[in-house]
Amino acid sequence: MLVIRPETQQDYAAVYDLVAAAFGKPDEAELVNRIRPLSGAISLVAEEQAIIVGHILFTPVVLKDENNLPLDIKIAGLAPVAVLPGKQKSGIGGQLIERGLELCESAGFVGCVLLGHPEYYPRFGFQPSLSTFGITSTYDVPDPVFMAKELVPGAFGDVSGTIHYNPLFNGI
Repeated sequence: MLVIRPETQQDYAAVYDLVAAAFGKPDEAELVNRIRPLSGAISLVAEEQAIIVGHILFTPVVLKDENNLPLDIKIAGLAPVAVLPGKQKSGIGGQLIERGLELCESAGFVGCVLLGHPEYYPRFGFQPSLSTFGITSTYDVPDPVFMAKELVPGAFGDVSGTIHYNPLFNGI
């Protein structure tokens, strides 16, 4: 049975190994170690028979207007989500995303953004952020790859600008 629960400090080593295995390199695992302490972060693990098989992390991001001034809107950035290679394509990542989005909404986030596969994330309600909401990223990526989802209907209706991730994301 799959259990999704908050990550604890005792999980850190297993999460590091899982994320490195899922991405085939340690960069994202190092990123998780850097950003998990950020205030407002939501970090979850998926566990099967006492083995951590998945992990997801949401951290606050800042939306700045055309004058580079931060807007008063609470948005989460989903990054990264990882599942053990032998368990991928079994629904674990989807369950982590759904539970994580529920917790983000409960924590007061009105929207969520991510960089990801445009074929995968729309099933969770994510849409291209620039063409749908007028929101871009500081990362130079095509519109379909940077996606957003309103957790509160209409949350992005009166805003536009550029999403800024915490500087701890730099270098990944």
